[in-house]
Amino acid sequence: CREVKNVGGFDSVGLETGSYSILQRCEKKLAEAVESQEAASTICSGLACDARDAAGEWWLPSERREGKRAVDRRAAEFLREVQYETLEGHCQAPLVVSHSHFIRGLFKRYRDAADVTTKPFSVKKLANCGVVAVDVVFDDAAG
Repeated sequence: CREVKNVGGFDSVGLETGSYSILQRCEKKLAEAVESQEAASTICSGLACDARDAAGEWWLPSERREGKRAVDRRAAEFLREVQYETLEGHCQAPLVVSHSHFIRGLFKRYRDAADVTTKPFSVKKLANCGVVAVDVVFDDAAG
C-alpha cells in the first residue's frame, strides 16, 4: 500500500507501474544488492505481484498532498481487499508492504482502543524497514 501523500514527500513518487515492471525493477535492484543476477533471478522466479494500486501512475505531484477523506477511503478499501482475499481463500496470511504513515493511519482508524499494545502504532512513525505483525478481526456487524 502506498504512502499517505504529504507535500514534498518524495517517497510517495513512484518509478514503475504494473506487475511486470515492478517485478523487473525488484529483480534488478536485488541483483545490484547481492551482486549476482543469477541469485536475484532464482529468488524472484515465480513471485506474484498484485499491482492493483500501481497499475497506473498513482502518485501526485510533489507539491500536492492527499486529503483526509481520500486516505479514509483508501484505508477502508485496503481492508475490504484483505478481507475478500482471505475469505475467498486466495491468501491466508497476506504480507503487505507499505509505508509508516499509511500503517499509522490504519491503526488510528481501526485499532481496538482497549488493546494498549497497539497504541504506539497509531501515534508514532514506524522505523524504516520496520515490521508489524497483526491479526485483523473483521466484525461485519460493526461495518
